[in-house]
Amino acid sequence: MLEPGGRGGAAESTVRPGAISALLEEIIREDRGDAGAGWSRALRPGAVIGRFELVREIGHGGFGVVYEARDRELGRAVAFKAVRVGTRPQVGEERLLLEAEAAARLSHPNIVAIHDVGHSELGPYLVLELLEGRALADRLEQGPVPVREALRIAIEVAKGLAHAHARGVLHRDLTPGNVFLCDDGFVKVLDLGMAHAFGCRRPNGGTPGYMSPEQRRGAPEDERTDVFALGVILHRMLSDEPGPKLNSRPRPLRTPEHLALGHFVERMLDDDPVKRPRDAGEVLTALTSFEQELERVGTAGAQAGSRRPLRTRVLVTLVAILLSATGLWLVHRERRLRWAVEEALPRIAALADQGEYAAAFALAEEAERVIPGDPRLARRWPHVSRAFTIDTSPEGAELWVKPYAAPEAAWRHLGRSPNVTTRLPVGYYRWRIEKVGFATREAVSFVFPADRDQRTTLRFALDPIGSIPPEMVRVPGGMVTIEILGLAQRPAVRLGDFLIDRTEVTNRQFKRFVDAGGYSRPELWQHAVVKDGRVLPWHEVMALFRDRTGRPGPATWVSGDYPDGQGDLPVTGVSWYEAAAYAAFVGKALPTVYQWSHAAGAWASSQIVPHSNFEGQGLAAVASHGGVGPFGTYDMAGNAKEWCWNANGDARYLLGGAWNEPAYMFNMVDARSPLAREASFGFRLVKVLDGDTASAAAEPIPWFLRDYAKEKPAPRELFEAYKRQYAYDRGALDARIEAVDDTCERWRKEKVSFAAAYGGERVVAYLFTPRHLAPPYQTVVFFPPPSALELRSSDELEMMRMVSPVVSSGRALLYPVYKSMYERGDALTSPFPEPTAFYRDHVIEWAQDLGRSIDYVETRGDLDAQRVALYGVCLGAKLAPLFAAVEDRIRVGVMVGGGLSPLASPPEVDALNFAPYVRQPMLMVNGRYDSIYPVNAAQAPLFTLLGSPPGDKRHVILEAGHVPPNDLLTKEVLDWLDHYLGTARR
Repeated sequence: MLEPGGRGGAAESTVRPGAISALLEEIIREDRGDAGAGWSRALRPGAVIGRFELVREIGHGGFGVVYEARDRELGRAVAFKAVRVGTRPQVGEERLLLEAEAAARLSHPNIVAIHDVGHSELGPYLVLELLEGRALADRLEQGPVPVREALRIAIEVAKGLAHAHARGVLHRDLTPGNVFLCDDGFVKVLDLGMAHAFGCRRPNGGTPGYMSPEQRRGAPEDERTDVFALGVILHRMLSDEPGPKLNSRPRPLRTPEHLALGHFVERMLDDDPVKRPRDAGEVLTALTSFEQELERVGTAGAQAGSRRPLRTRVLVTLVAILLSATGLWLVHRERRLRWAVEEALPRIAALADQGEYAAAFALAEEAERVIPGDPRLARRWPHVSRAFTIDTSPEGAELWVKPYAAPEAAWRHLGRSPNVTTRLPVGYYRWRIEKVGFATREAVSFVFPADRDQRTTLRFALDPIGSIPPEMVRVPGGMVTIEILGLAQRPAVRLGDFLIDRTEVTNRQFKRFVDAGGYSRPELWQHAVVKDGRVLPWHEVMALFRDRTGRPGPATWVSGDYPDGQGDLPVTGVSWYEAAAYAAFVGKALPTVYQWSHAAGAWASSQIVPHSNFEGQGLAAVASHGGVGPFGTYDMAGNAKEWCWNANGDARYLLGGAWNEPAYMFNMVDARSPLAREASFGFRLVKVLDGDTASAAAEPIPWFLRDYAKEKPAPRELFEAYKRQYAYDRGALDARIEAVDDTCERWRKEKVSFAAAYGGERVVAYLFTPRHLAPPYQTVVFFPPPSALELRSSDELEMMRMVSPVVSSGRALLYPVYKSMYERGDALTSPFPEPTAFYRDHVIEWAQDLGRSIDYVETRGDLDAQRVALYGVCLGAKLAPLFAAVEDRIRVGVMVGGGLSPLASPPEVDALNFAPYVRQPMLMVNGRYDSIYPVNAAQAPLFTLLGSPPGDKRHVILEAGHVPPNDLLTKEVLDWLDHYLGTARR
């Protein structure tokens, strides 16, 4: 008995999201040394640590002492591992945390499961499933493993590794010591992904003899590193060689029964990683074929010689294997040809149609090895990938690439320029370009299918070290439009090449300005400060820009300095004027909206946003999140909002969104008074490299608004005609519960689906019901913000932090995945209305999805269909009057961050024509400084038009931007629901 494991399948894991990261951050911070004297005293049978009672020591794992323990709450036996943290990981802390989180989320029958993590006063620990059996290393002490048994073990290990490789997790230290043979027949891989994560890698990079050549050289590693180690393990099982040594190469397997398999093992052990199988999935396919062929040969031999003497049967079997070696290879080859033509080619096309380009590409690569040059395969390549030639200026740079969505994955080395060629599947990619004497460059690109117009040569220019400020990156110019919703209708302008700060200006950098007397040097304050229409004299200006203690400095500082430990956080609490003065101090400028938008790369927002600091716990150190932009900038999405140069009336644009705002604010317009100094307001700067920038880029950019004082809503007869377009036949729902998640302490989460009202489609919805409360529950149906139109996975639902108090209050929350959102994405990606039938039809389908969601509520005995509320945020708030007017089953509505749209839309879906016919109680919650739906131009006209009785509608204007933060919002929302639906049952 040694450590973690289940009985016949992937064990249930209860690791909380972020728990591994929290544990590792503590380890990194404290770096305690060994398991610690505290552990030494506490680790004894009978000791109780948290809810775990130690039973007996069962061994030492790769990074700690392991005890059998009893979970006193759940009554199950577990493995309790006191983590040894003496060898600090030799990788970046961000990568360490990402890799550990990924490893903790692995769930596979051949991978040991992590049940829990924790940290007591004695040190950190892991709780894993308990295994009974022995390590493969112990089995190898008895000699070689029979070929069938060796293949079975290697196949089980390959299954676990393939699952991990598909999710960007490498083992990096695979040995017989962390392959566990369970008594129930299962094979488990231990410590997968933990080599980097918990610092248990040996100082030289791995275990001698199992290290790949690239590991020994200190070169980057990928999946083929694990393939090499598995090849060494398989060789050891089949041979009589003792454990390998560093730099030694196993002898070829030449015995007859190993001939065909031996050639494959030699390929796994090739010094050139390019010549090895690409990953564990390819190894698994090959080993499975070998196993099937041996089974066929063995069965035939047994039937033919079952009555022969033992000696004769042995000789016949050996001769049969020898004679069939070539035949076995031919049969294997024939099977692979049939597989490639009859299975792989159709599957490649199907995966491409589903947008699973990486999987289609991997399958096409495997098929290419079987049917190279096949014209049928050649026709499929352009639909899943594109071939590139990559050059650099200057030549001689090393090129690295990896998928954008897997920042924790190993970099793939493509070679040294010039004329590096590669083929990549459709998708987003991170690039790293390195050359001695030049600044390392990071970049992002999107690979289109080859049937789309895209250049097939990528060129990256490098700057000599010292030629540009080290804190800045180069952005090429050209004809540029603004990729920010609300400003996208602006004409293109020409930008020259420019530099932009890689990160937001930090507290440490801004301190140099303060220490140099920046607040007392009038020559740096080059713009007249206007307040209430009056230009302020110098002494009044300086009185405005004080810190919390009245000293010159940002509003978030104390005594003229930033708080301890916050030097690498972005400076915030600064006005536009302070940002402009700092720019003059360092010889730079605030970016125009055109420059900021061009550098930010909103076209990649679906990739950037999930790796950025939105709706978190506070500001983060700059570049600590993985959301890198197309030219190597960090944190243009989230963290701090960033001041830009252009004016919008009396306001100045402030872009990118902040840590405490919804993620869709990354590419949404916002503008504030240049005197505003909120704790989330920061900036970054630019430096123009040539004079090719049009003056129009710096001009004021007015925000277009409809004049609702001059527009009239539709009369009753026309409204009724519009309403009839939203009707649908209430056919069978065919409702299903797709999955259930009971891991949260506050609620139960169900993933359900039911038939849509159109096109044979299905609506997926997530139902959250409160724990420990009696049904039936009042039900709040949510309509999300526009970011749901761009994101393609509902694994992380937008705005859950905002709506979770609804469930905590004792109500159910139903979160449908509406048409065009998350996995149901299509060509509609903008929330702004368009005068098209395409947009009109989508709004009608959204209303029908909402209606079908309420149909589903009516089928559930634990939900109260008589008390249904609609909760919309931004896009959902803008459309809420329309939905309420056509859906009588909605009893009450909540609109957060909404208003009448500044853009025209077809009259059948224009909220102007529906708001007067709303009869339900409606709550509007808005920010006073919302530039998307300004108070007087968009919020107030909607509130006036709402047909709810005067006493049953309320407009709350909070001191905030587009969407008020939770602490200001929650009380208003819950009080409204309590008043009109009744206090939730407790």
